[in-house]
Amino acid sequence: MLKEYLILSGRDQKSHAQCQDYVINVHAQAVLKHRAFQGVFRKYVMYPAVPRDTLSAGHHLYADRHETPMIVEHVCDDGALFRHALQDEDHRAAIKPDEEYIMHTFLSGPPIVVELEERVIFSGPVIGQFHIFDVLKRHADVSEEEFFSALDREAAYLAELTPFRNVVCKLIHNRVSKHEAVYAQSGGTGASTGRDFDAVVETVLGASSLEEIAGFYPAIRDRQSRFVDAAGSFSFIARRHVLIDQPASGRPNPRRSFGLGNQIN
Repeated sequence: MLKEYLILSGRDQKSHAQCQDYVINVHAQAVLKHRAFQGVFRKYVMYPAVPRDTLSAGHHLYADRHETPMIVEHVCDDGALFRHALQDEDHRAAIKPDEEYIMHTFLSGPPIVVELEERVIFSGPVIGQFHIFDVLKRHADVSEEEFFSALDREAAYLAELTPFRNVVCKLIHNRVSKHEAVYAQSGGTGASTGRDFDAVVETVLGASSLEEIAGFYPAIRDRQSRFVDAAGSFSFIARRHVLIDQPASGRPNPRRSFGLGNQIN
């Protein structure tokens, strides 16, 4: 399985809504209609930022990624098929001008793409409106092994913390791959690989408010201070806009994992 997040950097917050509308309703539709991408995606999901005027500093675990209008999620059963679609000459001829338009009109620089190894910590039946992405960088003096061991302990603790489970309906830990991401290296996209980050934690709220999850942040920051570089990390709060979200295919699809295994119930 291939999973990646594409993190956009906008010119200014005034154009965020226009960028979100264009990417979702024009660019993504053109990609999905192109023959090269038929049957490629298992998930193609957009996460447009929640308007900043509805948020406060307390709603973020780490610094707000205020320049980001949205995050795009690609999930494919077959990474080679995705690479082949990106390199399709007809697709590149049709889509490259649109990508350049997005870059010149809405963005301040190339998107950052992070390729991920996913581990679902827990998942409930009810999915709420808020998705929170905490993009983590480890301390320079903390090894990758130490960092992910500490993150595993944090996952185990939160999975057993009933008050946290009452607020959060889904928690996912994603390990950032250090090799060149498929989207960055294929199809002349102009994206850069996000090697500065080590993990992305996705927290999905149920019927809970941002104020409720914020109540857990001081203790989480304190525990993570031993292994997370707070100055190099950031948070992003969004809503979910689904274009494609399908279950895994029936063919073998071994999921890479780290630490405690694929899921803690």
